[in-house]
Amino acid sequence: MSKDQPVPGDRIKAKKSALVQFTSTTLLLEVFLVLFATMVVWALRDSEFGRGPLRIDSGAVIWVLGGVLVLVLLVLSRAQGTPAGRAAGTVAQLPVLAMGFLVPMMFLVGGIFVVLWIYALRLGSRVDRERAEYDAAHPETAPNVP
Repeated sequence: MSKDQPVPGDRIKAKKSALVQFTSTTLLLEVFLVLFATMVVWALRDSEFGRGPLRIDSGAVIWVLGGVLVLVLLVLSRAQGTPAGRAAGTVAQLPVLAMGFLVPMMFLVGGIFVVLWIYALRLGSRVDRERAEYDAAHPETAPNVP
């Protein structure tokens, strides 16, 4: 028998929460989004093309604001195991969306990520609920049953 195949008597490993996986992944993807958007704001700081109504002309301020948001998103991606972490992740969608005031295209891209965030919350919750229902109906194969 293959080493990867379970044999009778083996404990089944509990799966990680889909909600945590989906929300963490969304926040990590947003880290890259904010990093690239910060580069765009920095590159356009001396240009009138592609800029939004809010103007930040200092390169240092642009990088500090972008860097802080990147760090916040990174920390929140690791805190998705708690309801407070998910609530903070929901609040963190606002500054990502608000980057549209610096680069108008971010209203569209940030809006897409807000939709992805909502979808991650809903789908992750549903997958976790269905896993729990399956485990309750099949205790002999449930990973968390002693």
